[in-house]
Amino acid sequence: MTTDKPQLMETKVPVVEVTSSNMKEVWPSLVHSIKYSSFISLDLELSGLGDRRHLMRKSVDDRYTAIVDAAKTRSVLALGVSCWRVTQDEPEPQYYIQTYNILTLCRENFTVEPGKKYKACLREFEKVVY
Repeated sequence: MTTDKPQLMETKVPVVEVTSSNMKEVWPSLVHSIKYSSFISLDLELSGLGDRRHLMRKSVDDRYTAIVDAAKTRSVLALGVSCWRVTQDEPEPQYYIQTYNILTLCRENFTVEPGKKYKACLREFEKVVY
């Protein structure tokens, strides 16, 4: 006896990097994607997570408080916008996604988490923005 398990298709989702230099060109596409989406997901990339010990607390309320405190002292480096469109194709619905990574340029001081991996990401961020 065999059981039919759902097949997960491995696909690559294109990500459109949005910067001050290409905003005018990308903006109409972003607006169109949002307008015709079935739903949208948003993601903020912050300049750090704060004290990781507090993020691992057992209490959900304590973890939430730690995340709120970290968010108050960190800066938004990027806003991710994923636009999902669902079609009711037979035999199963089809999902189409377009993701935009909107890079921000903070002009105020902010806290940065130490670490080699983050520093490398920051160098890449600076290349795109400047």
